[in-house]
Amino acid sequence: MAMERLPLTFVFNDPDKNDVRILDRTNERLHCSIGRKESALTTDFGLIVRAQNPFNRERQILIIAGSYGFGTAAAATLVTTPAFLKRDIVQQGGSFEALFSVDIVENVAQEPIVKEFRELNIPVLTP
Repeated sequence: MAMERLPLTFVFNDPDKNDVRILDRTNERLHCSIGRKESALTTDFGLIVRAQNPFNRERQILIIAGSYGFGTAAAATLVTTPAFLKRDIVQQGGSFEALFSVDIVENVAQEPIVKEFRELNIPVLTP
């Protein structure tokens, strides 16, 4: 998996055991999706990563992933917003990772909110 080969500070805790909480390796804090009822998710989390492809250094990859479906869909929306696209590192093509949350109201995802945005220290090769 590409995420395992990148120097990320945000990772899924243990996806092999269906533990999709997001761990911040800088402070060991876990970001957990929240539900009021067993089947009703009210807040989801996700990650966006752009970096050099660890399998082909001449290419970049964009990873969008949520703890659950709402987070994944929100990531796809978030990367197209003007506020996200205006970030300097995004415009410059640099490597980064972003943690975000999205509230869910009556099964509808609201606007995702970036909680942390970090530059990755990976040199970018231009083709």
